[in-house]
Amino acid sequence: LICAYMHHPCFLQLLLHFLTLQMGFSCDNVPYLPEVAFNNVAGSVTATTFTLQQPRCIFKDVFSSCPLCQLWVAVATEKGANNLITTVGRPVTFAGYQKLSQRGYYFTMRSSKDLYKCVENDDKVRVLRLGADTSCPQSIGESDCNGPLPDSGSYSRARFLIVDSQSGNMLKAQSQWSKSIQLKRPKDPASIDTWPGKRTGGMVVVTTILVILLAILLLLFIVALITAW
Repeated sequence: LICAYMHHPCFLQLLLHFLTLQMGFSCDNVPYLPEVAFNNVAGSVTATTFTLQQPRCIFKDVFSSCPLCQLWVAVATEKGANNLITTVGRPVTFAGYQKLSQRGYYFTMRSSKDLYKCVENDDKVRVLRLGADTSCPQSIGESDCNGPLPDSGSYSRARFLIVDSQSGNMLKAQSQWSKSIQLKRPKDPASIDTWPGKRTGGMVVVTTILVILLAILLLLFIVALITAW
């Protein structure tokens, strides 16, 4: 009986599919690593935001076969990235920004394929800024709200997902998780020295020269008065 199944024309195909699922590999797990736009944007990483390069041309084959698919960005903490398991060919269970503190991840920046067309000789800066919407904490009903990232100084990660909302939010493709992105830690106001007497070496030299010039001018003025008398 086992031999009969082994000679079935679909046996090898089913076996290969099973092995790829067990190994966590799929041809639609795109080997693309989301990157921070360090060279393109000033302030690419702040205390509550970070900016990614747009994944232009990365999912063009997927969008060709699924023109109504949408691109989402999953944002997660280090622990949240390990907890969020998404599998190509299965539905995605979305979590909004308000669930970030509970789950350690959320989905945001839903957009269509039209924003990520392949354009040759494009000199425009095309980026995605995560955490830019400060009104999110009050936007309870928005499923893709792009709220500010909490816990400045902590690490965040991101990945792109292509989802078919016409087929029950079926995941068609996904990128790798980005490398860890450390948010900026704001400087403690108490550590900022605001004392006006603090001077650099250059300022001391300039001040000394000005004092000497002023003394010379005062001396010349006194000499002129004595001569006039």
